[in-house]
Amino acid sequence: MCLSFITLTDKNESTIPEDLKTRLNQVKIKGNINAIEGFFKNLLERENQNAQTAQQIEQLLNTEKNQDNDLRARGGNVQGRNPSDIAAKFYVDALNKFKNDMNLASNANKKLRSMFDTNKANFEILFKSENELEEMFEQYKTKKASQEEINTFNQLTKA
Repeated sequence: MCLSFITLTDKNESTIPEDLKTRLNQVKIKGNINAIEGFFKNLLERENQNAQTAQQIEQLLNTEKNQDNDLRARGGNVQGRNPSDIAAKFYVDALNKFKNDMNLASNANKKLRSMFDTNKANFEILFKSENELEEMFEQYKTKKASQEEINTFNQLTKA
C-alpha cells in the first residue's frame, strides 16, 4: 500500500517517492498544464484550417466541373478534351482520402482530449512544486485530503 513509504520516511527526508520525482521532472521539462491546453487548441485550429482547405479544393473542383459541363452544353463535345470527371478523378480521390484522414485524426484528437480531461487532476498534481507536493502528502497522512485527492495520490504513487 502507498502508506507504507510515508510511515518509513525520516522527518528530514522528502516524503515524495523518487520515481514520482523523476516523473515530475520529466513532465515539467516538457511544459506545464497550459502547454498541454495550448497543444489541444493548436490541434483544433489546424483541424479547422484543414477543413477550410478541403472545402476550397472541393469548390474549385466543382467550379471546374460546372464550367466543363457548360462548355460541353454550349459547344458539344470538345475535341481532345477529357470530361472533367475523368480529368479531375485523381484530385477527387485525393480529396476524399484527405477528408477521411482528417476525420480519423479528428476522432483520435477527441479521444485524446477526453482522456486528458478525465485525468486532468493527475496532470495538475504533476505540475505542482515540490513544496506543494510535500503539503499534499502531509494532508494525505493526516486524512485532511478529499477522497478524490486520495484516489489521485494513490494512482500517482503506484509504481
